[in-house]
Amino acid sequence: MEKKKYRLDFNKINTKEELHQLLKEELNFPDYYGANLDALYDVLTDMNDIEIEIINFKYFQEHNTRYANLLSDLFKEINDSNLQIKINY
Repeated sequence: MEKKKYRLDFNKINTKEELHQLLKEELNFPDYYGANLDALYDVLTDMNDIEIEIINFKYFQEHNTRYANLLSDLFKEINDSNLQIKINY
């Protein structure tokens, strides 16, 4: 089975609220998505056979360095622990 692929553009994402809204819309997260890093981890690790490509991650990182670093750590943890999900950024 081929992985479902998503391409997310972080250009113009300045806040964590904008980030979570983009993720929810583009990745079709459920209505109950909590819009925080714990909820993001839970929702992503429940998904199977997906590949997410994030472009312009540095733009978000320049505007929200601390949160971008936490997000990067979360993506690395998911990449290292779940073979069903690949996140490139």
